[in-house]
Amino acid sequence: MSPGSVIGRDVAVGSAQAQLDGRVTRNAYVGANGIQVGGVIGGNAKMAVGDTAALTGNNLTTFSDPGLRFTSGGRIAGDLTLQRSDSGQAALPAEVVGGQVTYAPINGVSIQARRNPFASFLSAFVGIALVGLLLLWLARPRLLGVRETLRTAPAPSLGYGAMAFVGLPIAALLGVLALGVLAGALMLLRLGGLGLPLAFIGLPVLLGGATLVAWLALLGAQGFAAYLIGTWIVHALQPKESMAPVAMMLIGALLLALVLQIPVLGALATLAALLLSLGALWLTLRAPPRRPVMPQVSAPQAT
Repeated sequence: MSPGSVIGRDVAVGSAQAQLDGRVTRNAYVGANGIQVGGVIGGNAKMAVGDTAALTGNNLTTFSDPGLRFTSGGRIAGDLTLQRSDSGQAALPAEVVGGQVTYAPINGVSIQARRNPFASFLSAFVGIALVGLLLLWLARPRLLGVRETLRTAPAPSLGYGAMAFVGLPIAALLGVLALGVLAGALMLLRLGGLGLPLAFIGLPVLLGGATLVAWLALLGAQGFAAYLIGTWIVHALQPKESMAPVAMMLIGALLLALVLQIPVLGALATLAALLLSLGALWLTLRAPPRRPVMPQVSAPQAT
């Protein structure tokens, strides 16, 4: 900011060096190795400087520690919060700060590395495809039955899936309570040698088992969803032509992996696949077994 320039409200600067020789009507937020204040800051100022500001710019000379200097006419009317890499206090010229001066260390900034979108998509595709292919290998006839149940009864499948989704944590909680009551009863009966091992061993086993079931259900739901998506797309595009189940699974896994990259839509798709798959599986398992249809041979009519 050149002398004579005016900013009517706030100013925020992040740079190697900052020169504020104009007037700032309200507050200033500056982070730089070297900061020069040659104008009036009408409000408060929060400034963060480096260990040493041994940088030279077009209009700035080398600064000495703490990296903040005031030239003639430079002043902060309000409070100043000066952040440094250490919390030590640095000498400032008299009467350049009208309010209170607070010294504070510079807070570390945690930078979370962004994951490569292609790597995220590739890992999702490989995981879904592997689970889907495993389901095809282990339980393809059952997948056909679940698919038919989902086609004929989507609403009941969603309802039973929601019940299972809510019921699993409730069942785990009831199991923990029952385990605690049983262990306490054994200890009251002076059978602490049984109660304590039951509590310390049974609790991790119960919670770990519930977590494992939930994880396997989620993986299985994604694999089943990939199979359904691939089947529907292939049948919609080529109604009269058949394709290998493995190929349909890979097509569905590819599309599902793409959907999962969308933050909100991916979570909703995963939840919908989980609920529908659990519900359709439950309806398929509780359905009475179908009796095989015996071919009937009609006797020839006498002529």
